[in-house]
Amino acid sequence: MDSPIVVNQDIVSNDSSTVVGSFQSNTIDMGDVAQFDIVGPGAASSAGAIIHETVEQLGKATMGIAKGSLRATTVDAEGSVSYTDFNTADATALKAENK
Repeated sequence: MDSPIVVNQDIVSNDSSTVVGSFQSNTIDMGDVAQFDIVGPGAASSAGAIIHETVEQLGKATMGIAKGSLRATTVDAEGSVSYTDFNTADATALKAENK
């Protein structure tokens, strides 16, 4: 039997260092999430935002990345940094959100 994957995610509100969610600090800002529903139908929703941030953190936990870490990065020829583990988790979260 496989061990469960545990996601540790802090819930904050109106935290200036968290814009909707923070992959690195494992936080989701409910003040920001609430703003999605103000826009109205046809736009992103608070439910989509919560799903996105939770699936993203599940991806991080699955990869064994500790709270506070972004882990794998790459730097291209121009010096631009890409956060490869975040990009992987974010792509999966986007698919879940869009469902």
